[in-house]
Amino acid sequence: MRRSIVAMAAVAMLVSLGAGPAGAHDERYKSRLTLKEPAFVVPTRGTFAYRGRITSERSQCEPGRTIALYRKQPGSPEVEVGNTETNAEGKYSITLEVNMAGKYYARASKGSYGGAGHDHVCLADESGKVDFPPEPRRPWKS
Repeated sequence: MRRSIVAMAAVAMLVSLGAGPAGAHDERYKSRLTLKEPAFVVPTRGTFAYRGRITSERSQCEPGRTIALYRKQPGSPEVEVGNTETNAEGKYSITLEVNMAGKYYARASKGSYGGAGHDHVCLADESGKVDFPPEPRRPWKS
């Protein structure tokens, strides 16, 4: 009887310290989201594609992430103009039929995988902003 009480106390102490049977833990991984300048898909209709990629130190954080594209105009609130999910390599593309002037950027929502006390969290990220229409490039001078 006394041995079983000591054994139960030892197990309770191990579980309270996080050394449970499955080695339960939570890990967090940073993600980096990119967004390229828009490219014409159908120039005659003014259809543009915004493309980018999410990368992470943990490859499981790249596929299936939800990406939302936002437009911000001076004096107006941001507006979500499209969304999609990343492919197996973490790449995404969002096509817009009508493209309004403004600054565009993408956001990746937080993701996770694992379970049963073994959770891995893929942190959210926001890309840099790109202008539409793109600012004219100055010719290179020597």
